[in-house]
Amino acid sequence: MDRLEQEAERLAGAVWGHLVGDALGVPYEFRPPEAIGEVVFSASGTHGQPPGTWSDDGALMLALLDSVVAWDADGSRAVARFDLEDQGRRIRAWYETGAYTPDGDGVFDIGGATFAAVRALQDGVPAERAGSTKANALGNGSLMRILPVALAGRREDDATLVGRASSASAVTHGEPLARAACAMYVLLARRLLDRPDEPVAALAGAREALVHL
Repeated sequence: MDRLEQEAERLAGAVWGHLVGDALGVPYEFRPPEAIGEVVFSASGTHGQPPGTWSDDGALMLALLDSVVAWDADGSRAVARFDLEDQGRRIRAWYETGAYTPDGDGVFDIGGATFAAVRALQDGVPAERAGSTKANALGNGSLMRILPVALAGRREDDATLVGRASSASAVTHGEPLARAACAMYVLLARRLLDRPDEPVAALAGAREALVHL
């Protein structure tokens, strides 16, 4: 397998791994560890969804992926792009029409900060300011969807990746700690794409890069 084939496998594996992990966890959401017992893929659990159903996190990851990867004029090559307003439109499409859900049935759960951001987008607030910056709106919703920024921007420099992650987070989660967490995540993910067998070094490198930017 050549380098490009390996890269393609890692990119696809990152997306599928995200969705499978999300779907595996959906039946156990909000349950304390001692109440879970054995984790099985066939469970319906908390939300009563069919086995294999990913959550809002998986759907919004796909929405962001759809936004940051475009096709060139003749449709022959995928190219990276970054457009916050387009990201906001796709988040609305998920909420309003069930886009990016596995069955098209729409939303069965949504976090408070994400819901508030969707309402802001519907009211015409620019995407870059839709996410609340208040401390009580801090959550992990943007972190759960941010992976495509690393995948599409895997050849960008660290500063560009951090800026994009921070901006993409702010569409739903504008609190500085949420934005910093997204930045750290994409730096780590990009390094793991290059050296998947060196997770400790990847984490150390991502931390060092973020501190010195």
